[in-house]
Amino acid sequence: HRQTIFAFNEGMRMDTDQVLLVSGSCETAFKHEVATLPGVKATTCASSYALNFSSNNASAEGPDGVKVSLYQMPVDFEFFRFFGIVPRTGRDFEKSHGADRAPGDGELASRLSLIVNEAAARQFGFASPDAAIGQIIKASMASGQISGEIVGVVPDFSTDSVRRPVAPSV
Repeated sequence: HRQTIFAFNEGMRMDTDQVLLVSGSCETAFKHEVATLPGVKATTCASSYALNFSSNNASAEGPDGVKVSLYQMPVDFEFFRFFGIVPRTGRDFEKSHGADRAPGDGELASRLSLIVNEAAARQFGFASPDAAIGQIIKASMASGQISGEIVGVVPDFSTDSVRRPVAPSV
């Protein structure tokens, strides 16, 4: 029983204490209205893929032609901070950077800012998480072909069973 509790809490490597998950669109005012409620400290919006409600694989190619299968996990600017996930290297998404986009922002930038997890950095063959910063990857995603610059590398965190290895994700 204690192992199961650990797996659902600390094993995820993200802070889920007092978190309410609601399925809906990121393009509504719901998130902003919830943020105004007494006792609400923060809100975030992410695709259903980011929290393992469904999956969406993308095939990507690194700068040396290395091909990697990744989970595509679109998230908004607050996602990593909300869950207490601090980049190992690089930066988090920021509204002040034009290539940073949140789900539902409409038109895509010609080159997106991307944050990958450590598993993806390893799969691309980067010598270290630091070596991944500034690298360009090309990916076939649900939104079409994209080119993106890796601006951050986050620790591997599980949104699936802790019995499964953390998959490379962008």
